[in-house]
Amino acid sequence: LFLFIKANSNRLWLIVLLAFHLLTQLPYLTKPFNVDEAQYAFKAMRLLGGYGFYSASWDNKLPGIDIIFALTGIIFGQISPFAVRLLTLFVTTITVWSFFLIVSKLFRSRISLVSSFLFAIFLVDPGVQGNMASTEIFAVSFLLMSIWCFISQKKLLTKIAPFLLGAILLFRPTMIFTVAVTIVLINKTQTPKIKQSFWSLFGKVALPLVIV
Repeated sequence: LFLFIKANSNRLWLIVLLAFHLLTQLPYLTKPFNVDEAQYAFKAMRLLGGYGFYSASWDNKLPGIDIIFALTGIIFGQISPFAVRLLTLFVTTITVWSFFLIVSKLFRSRISLVSSFLFAIFLVDPGVQGNMASTEIFAVSFLLMSIWCFISQKKLLTKIAPFLLGAILLFRPTMIFTVAVTIVLINKTQTPKIKQSFWSLFGKVALPLVIV
């Protein structure tokens, strides 16, 4: 048993980490919409009713969060607080998982474990809206997923990563500098096996914006 635990310590700690995150987020599943979420839900219902973006109200953001709320309505049949919270819980779980995979690749197991638990605790803090369907949460999730796809060094994932990076701007256009720096760093650190040209990366990042 000891040898099994030692050989699979990373996987077991990951299970504990995700279980911790799920348990701390469960109390928020029945929380009603806040003002911002109510606005997103209303705009999403308009989208599903056949109206265009910004027809319900004007917003200084791109419509990524409206699309997420509309997808919630398609998946669950309604845009209710519980359905939105459940989808957000799924996204934040992937976010914690991605963070763990990234730091496990870059640092020793003890550092990655401590930082991952701190990150999971940070997500629970209402002050950073980690328990809400906010644009910040989805932007951070796409950022971490894209970074993991790049550093995994797997050809298919590295091709998907730029699209995830571009999706960030659908939620937080102000993160354009973060996206730009990430593109430059990735372009400089790519291995020959997964090499993509700068313009190829740039085009894939821009594609989600062009489609919307």
